[in-house]
Amino acid sequence: MQPRARDVTAAIQFAFAHLTQSQAPTMAANLAFRTLFGMLPVLVVATIVTRALLGDGFNELVANAIETLGLHDIAVAQPQDATGSSVPLGAWIESLVREAGTIDLSAIGFVGALAVIFSAVWTMVAIEASFNAIYRAPSGRSIVRRVLIYWFVITAGPVLLAAIPFAFRWLGALVGSDSFASLAFMRLFELIGGFMSVWLLISAAYATVPNAKVNLRAAILGAFVATLLIELGKRFLGASLAGSFSASRLYGSLGLVPLFMMWVYLMWLAVLFGLQISAILQSFSRNGRMLASAANTTDIFEPSEAIPCFRAICERFRTGNGASIDTLVRNCAVTPSVARELLAAFERHGLAHRIDGDDRRFSPSRPPESIRQGDALRVGFALVDGGVELQLHDEIAELRKVQLAQLGERSF
Repeated sequence: MQPRARDVTAAIQFAFAHLTQSQAPTMAANLAFRTLFGMLPVLVVATIVTRALLGDGFNELVANAIETLGLHDIAVAQPQDATGSSVPLGAWIESLVREAGTIDLSAIGFVGALAVIFSAVWTMVAIEASFNAIYRAPSGRSIVRRVLIYWFVITAGPVLLAAIPFAFRWLGALVGSDSFASLAFMRLFELIGGFMSVWLLISAAYATVPNAKVNLRAAILGAFVATLLIELGKRFLGASLAGSFSASRLYGSLGLVPLFMMWVYLMWLAVLFGLQISAILQSFSRNGRMLASAANTTDIFEPSEAIPCFRAICERFRTGNGASIDTLVRNCAVTPSVARELLAAFERHGLAHRIDGDDRRFSPSRPPESIRQGDALRVGFALVDGGVELQLHDEIAELRKVQLAQLGERSF
C-alpha cells in the first residue's frame, strides 16, 4: 500500500512529538559543523567539476543557486564606524566560491589534494550516517555505490539547484515584461522554479542516500514538507536574525560565520525533519507499523516478531532470492542488530541457512510448508532469553504455552 497524501498530517504530528527523541537536533548540529568544516573542500571539488561542464555559465549557476536558497536576504549588520549598512550572506558565499575556483590542486601537492578529498568525503559520510539513523538502515554500503552517490550529491546537486530556476526564468522571459501581468507571471515562474529545484534535489537525496529501499512517494512527500520549511525559513530567517545578530557587538567582521552556522543548522533540521516524515509515511504503508524514530532507542524485540520475520525470509525464497539483514529491517521494522541476531538464531535452530556464495543472505533450510510457525516463535523465545529458551515456571511460561497452542500446526 502506497502512503497517501492525507497521512502527511499524522506523520507531521508524530514527527513533532518525537523530534527530540529522534536526535534530529543533535544530528543537525553535527551536520552544520561538518558542513562548515568541509565547505571549502566540497566547493573546490564541485567547482572543478561543474566549471568543466558548464564553462562560462558556472558563475551564473552559482548566482542562481544562491538566489534560490535566499542567501541574499540574510545579512549581518556592520559596526557603526564601517562603511555600508550590512553584508549579505550570499555575497560572502559567492566570494568563497570564487576562491575555491582559483585553487589549483596540483599546486597544493598530493597531501593537500588528499586533505581536500577527505574533508569532502567526511561531510558526505556524516550525511549518510544521519539519514541511515533516521531510516534505521544498516551501514555497509559498497564503496562503488558510495562513490556514485557522493559524486551525484556533490556535482549534480548544485547543477540541479540552479538549472530549474534558470529554465523557469527563461520561460518567463519568453512571455515578456511589457505589462504588470507579464511581470507577475514571470515572478511566479521564478518562485515555482526555485521551489521545484529544492524539492527535486531533496527528493533525490531522500531516495538515494539511505542504505534502504525507500518508497519514492514517501520520499517525495517528505521532501515537500522539508522544502516548505526551507522556503519559510528563507522568508523569515533574514528578518529575525537581522535584529538579533550584530557583528559590531559580538564577532566583528567574523559575524558571518556564526550567522551562516545558524542558517545551515536550521536548514539541516528542516531536511532531517522531512526525512523523518518520509520514514513515518513509509511505515504507514507497512500495515500501519511504525518505524522506530529514535536513533538511540534500545533494541526491543517481541518474540512474536520472529514469525513475520521468518515469513519475510520465506517470501524472498519463493521469488528465488535470499533474505538479508536489510530484508528484515525494511519489511518487518526491526533494528539492524535485532535482524542480525534473529538470522543467526534461525540458523542455529536449523530453520534457515546461508546461501552458497553469499554469506550475507539466508533462505529456509527446508520447504517453508514443512516449517511450523511455532518453531519460529520458539526462536523468538530463545532470543529474548539470551540465546537458549529457558524452561520457566511462572506466568510468562503460561503465556508462551497459550501462544504455541493458538498457532497449532500452522506453517509458512
